[in-house]
Amino acid sequence: MDSCFTKQYGKTLINAYMGTGLQRDYVLNGMSTYIFFMSFVGDGSIVSTFFAVITTGDNASKTGKILWVGNSAENYVSLTDGVTLHLHITSSIWMQCALAKV
Repeated sequence: MDSCFTKQYGKTLINAYMGTGLQRDYVLNGMSTYIFFMSFVGDGSIVSTFFAVITTGDNASKTGKILWVGNSAENYVSLTDGVTLHLHITSSIWMQCALAKV
């Protein structure tokens, strides 16, 4: 589990070829707002792009939400316990993900 968002405002989470069964968790600051970007790259060009606004609650109330702008990637991304961003990729693909705190 990665909890690197206490002092940084933006971070590239993934920029690499991912195999099947990838699962990663990132602990976000509670009661905060983030901008999330994710893209899948195939044959040298971006094939899918996803944007979201993430609002975190606290892990006691589990009130965090992911608000997708346009297409949803809810099959690959979820917010567990109100503060943990969970990525789960089911196919081998080049993936780029970034997160910025606003």
